Amino acid sequence: MPSWAQIETAFRDIFERKQFTNQGPLAQKLEAILEQQTGFKHVVCMTNHKIAEMIVEKAGGGYVSSLVEGAIVCTDDDSVAARLRNIRSSYGSGPHVTVPLTGNGRMSEAQAALALLELTPF
Repeated sequence: MPSWAQIETAFRDIFERKQFTNQGPLAQKLEAILEQQTGFKHVVCMTNHKIAEMIVEKAGGGYVSSLVEGAIVCTDDDSVAARLRNIRSSYGSGPHVTVPLTGNGRMSEAQAALALLELTPF
């Protein structure tokens, strides 16, 4: 479990940057670390497990796993990853691809910070 000082430092950074979501640097770092740890080409962070399952159904693939905070979807398929990111982010992340719907499945920077603190020294 991370210390209170580690959590406070992580959250202070988030508030100083004023970027609370929209695929911020902590969510990007978490995805990169999990890609290395899982061996999947793409790991897409989501706000929670249920949203991840619904987005996977619409994107046409991926493996869903829960984290302490949020969920991840893993795939080696570039086109599935692009659809996952576009559905999750209302076309706000990566190249535009046609998808049946969009939503807000983005993981917050707070969720990413807590997950990172659980995985590695911050």
